[in-house]
Amino acid sequence: MAQQRKLKPTEIFDVDFIKHSNIDIQSKYKVGMENGGKWMMFIEKSKLDEVWEKSCKLYDNGQLIGVYDIKCSTNYRDPKIKSHAQNKGALRFNCGPANDEKKIMEIGRNILKMIPYRCDSGYMHFKSDEQSKIGNRHTGQKVNHLYKLEVPGRLSADDFHKMVTSFGALKTRNNSTTKNREFLKKKKFLNSPDHDFGDNF
Repeated sequence: MAQQRKLKPTEIFDVDFIKHSNIDIQSKYKVGMENGGKWMMFIEKSKLDEVWEKSCKLYDNGQLIGVYDIKCSTNYRDPKIKSHAQNKGALRFNCGPANDEKKIMEIGRNILKMIPYRCDSGYMHFKSDEQSKIGNRHTGQKVNHLYKLEVPGRLSADDFHKMVTSFGALKTRNNSTTKNREFLKKKKFLNSPDHDFGDNF
């Protein structure tokens, strides 16, 4: 009997996300799972399947150091999500411990080294599981991330194709992190419209 093909994220409509994991990899990063969080990427739906497939291969090859599993949103329509955000899919690279800033930042930098990523906000954000339990912007939470890494702005379609072909050529600009709410307020990041995506994660 022929092996059934796995559905791609954009081919799934009945659940909001899918997970890819490996028992051996998870056992290696068991400590991080107990107090975890996720680095988040928001990808155009037209490119989501391709980035997800390559992310899974990198994970299986042990190249996403510190990441114990990865998740991807699907084409499930959540009425709580703003309509403009439905055009994007979310990749979550789960890792920890969330309170080990140095380790989390190293994991994030490696993810960016392995996977080409640009976005309008100019940042890739890390959100702890504890923050997710407390709520999101829809429930009144203003702080929606714990750390962040600076990334370049959006790629053109042609540049994206070139980057994915080489997969790993993208380099980030200077890295930065947010340590507390006071710092965020001072830098005026809290109320930035750039953080509209991913409020439900």
